[in-house]
Amino acid sequence: VSSCPQIRYPDVYGIDMAKLGDLAAFKAAISLLRERNMAHVIEEVYRDCKQELKVPLKGGKIVNHVKRIYEPFTPEEISARIAQDVRPFDCNAHIEIIYQTVEDLHKALP
Repeated sequence: VSSCPQIRYPDVYGIDMAKLGDLAAFKAAISLLRERNMAHVIEEVYRDCKQELKVPLKGGKIVNHVKRIYEPFTPEEISARIAQDVRPFDCNAHIEIIYQTVEDLHKALP
């Protein structure tokens, strides 16, 4: 059980983290998109991110297109996929990963 939400982006709370592709939640979402024949979302998000880099920064407004990678899935679906990804192949135990949701974190720390 983790008291923090899933880390979905490399810069969380001002802490410089690993690359996006190294994050368990991102890997899980990408796997789920591919499994559900939704890989086109990956390409669209990539294209839109590249286009966003060409847009002049106006008043600090940047669109986070990567959010669309996670939109089709509930946090529980992503957590289940993370558990599947980290479970050793020779482990017969049921593994469940439970994260604090962002919404519940905001309730706990208003």
